[in-house]
Amino acid sequence: MRNALYALLFNLYRLFCWSLVLMGMLPIAHATTPPDWSKGAYAYSAEQTPLSAVLQDFANSHGVDLVLGNVQDANVVAKIRADNAVAFLDRLALEHRFQWFVYNNVLYVSPQDEQTSVRIEVSQDAAPDMKQALTGIGLLDSRFGWGELPEEGVVLVTGPAEYVNLIRNFSQQRETKEDRRKVMIFPLRYASVSDRTIQYRDQRLVIPGVATILNELMDGNRSSPAGASAAASGMGSDGAMAAASGGGQDASQSIELNARAMLARLASRSSGGAAATSRKKVS
Repeated sequence: MRNALYALLFNLYRLFCWSLVLMGMLPIAHATTPPDWSKGAYAYSAEQTPLSAVLQDFANSHGVDLVLGNVQDANVVAKIRADNAVAFLDRLALEHRFQWFVYNNVLYVSPQDEQTSVRIEVSQDAAPDMKQALTGIGLLDSRFGWGELPEEGVVLVTGPAEYVNLIRNFSQQRETKEDRRKVMIFPLRYASVSDRTIQYRDQRLVIPGVATILNELMDGNRSSPAGASAAASGMGSDGAMAAASGGGQDASQSIELNARAMLARLASRSSGGAAATSRKKVS
């Protein structure tokens, strides 16, 4: 008697949840679904129809592929009518205890209790950008877990295995693109690294060297000669490398600091060599 009462109460609760879903009173957030999935009612009449067949018919009628996980293939006996396709899937998911999401014209269905968590390592400032990018492509789903540890450069994702794998693959593609930066060396043959000063008639002209020109390109304004700026700031190779290796600097800033240090060293060497040559000629 007690078991029969529990079964009756459970069925009443299940019917109550169905009614809330169909009436739109139960807010359920999903990743971006095709626009037409929220337009127009959807009805399906099942007579001892396997759940896999119901889902396949739904996928075929909506022009998506079906990736069906290890969901119990129970028979469906019901005439289901929902306000839209999303409400139809939610009703089936509530009845047969599965979870679903759609991405890139593929409907993924898996058991509700099969969720996995993954720890994805990213750069310290990449977590918010990654979340925004996932939202933009329609993959991020608020029903599943998402956490950020910016200080550690880590993102925590929880959800179906296929969902987690898609996010992990997306993050790996972003890391591969960021690692494509390369440092290239171009030998100078007919140019001077440091600035040169010449006396033309009654004027004293300063011809900028390659170091000054490159500094101007990076700064966007006119800077002092590379040798003088390096001496004034006291920035040597060690100082630049220490700043570049700091935790708050990103990769582009590190490359820029290393480039400036190299330009300063080259300019100092060139200036020292030119001064030594001038003294030798004078003597």
